[in-house]
Amino acid sequence: PSASPQPGPAVAGTPALAALFRKRLADAELLDRFDLSLEARAWTMRAQLDDEETARFERILNSFIKEHRITFPVSAKAVTAEAMLPFRIGQVISGANASVVTQDGARLQVGDDYRGVRLVAIQANHVTFFGKRKIEVIW
Repeated sequence: PSASPQPGPAVAGTPALAALFRKRLADAELLDRFDLSLEARAWTMRAQLDDEETARFERILNSFIKEHRITFPVSAKAVTAEAMLPFRIGQVISGANASVVTQDGARLQVGDDYRGVRLVAIQANHVTFFGKRKIEVIW
């Protein structure tokens, strides 16, 4: 007696496998926390996660790698909020004319867009940006 053929796993490194992984992260409400580069020969991921999100992500990644027999390099890195920005903050100025000055000299005021992110708030102890995701930098 022959067993009915089971669908094989998505082939490693294919767009279908990457889409499946993105869906798995989305289902766990984690997709918007990541910068992902899911290429054919290697995957790299960067995110700023709290402890609970980190534990959830590790479970998802480990089971996905095992389930799909992934053998290509997968690099997942936790980074600071500031590292998620496409620029470095040089100075934060509070008060009536609050602004953020980048290390390359750009001055941003609330509402300004710079390199794909918008400065949305300057608070007493942190600044908030919004691009692909919300980024809060404590200063």
